[in-house]
Amino acid sequence: MKNILLVGLLLITSLSLQAQNSSGEVYFIRKTISKPIIINTTDELQNKINLNESLKDGRYILSFNNEYSLYDKEEKKYLLDRINTFSYYKNQQTNLLLKEVFLNSSQYLVEDSIPKRTWKIKRKSKSICGYKVFKAKTTTKIPVKNKFKNTTITAWFTPQIPVSNGPEEYGGLPGLILELHVNGTTTSCNKVILKPEKEIIPPKKGKKVSKKEFNLLLAESIQ
Repeated sequence: MKNILLVGLLLITSLSLQAQNSSGEVYFIRKTISKPIIINTTDELQNKINLNESLKDGRYILSFNNEYSLYDKEEKKYLLDRINTFSYYKNQQTNLLLKEVFLNSSQYLVEDSIPKRTWKIKRKSKSICGYKVFKAKTTTKIPVKNKFKNTTITAWFTPQIPVSNGPEEYGGLPGLILELHVNGTTTSCNKVILKPEKEIIPPKKGKKVSKKEFNLLLAESIQ
């Protein structure tokens, strides 16, 4: 009951602030603490996966408003024989998620839908980058060894910035995510700059493919 009341209070707060502080930039730092173990992989492929995760680490900028967002790495390092995902564009109106992905020597724009997650909001709070944030958790299935298991995703979000968004493909909370813990990786806010709304342009370079089409290309590359 207490959690239900908390969610209701946060939603009311978010709606009351909807006309304020609804656009800007958040600077994030991504660090991989432990490497993911993927199902049925060779040592060579596991090493590639580990390197891919390390390449993703670094500084990112999330540019956002109530309708669109672009999460992009400040400095990109490309290796032609690696799988790299750096940019995530979201269109909240059409529920479009567009990912800029480099696979081997080719560049793709993978079209997908924004994931729907069921979050459980906790009463625990703290301060990040000068904003009061609340803890939320959800679960997702990941491949580990020879089976799939549930893993917990933890987010810290602030209703003071009433935008349902966050790093990478994450969002769906009554406020902006300023810290995220996913499968051994931590993405933390370093700085927030609120500003008048500006145009957010989606990535355009690369061949557009569906998620299903890209998964087939990925399977062929692994084989």
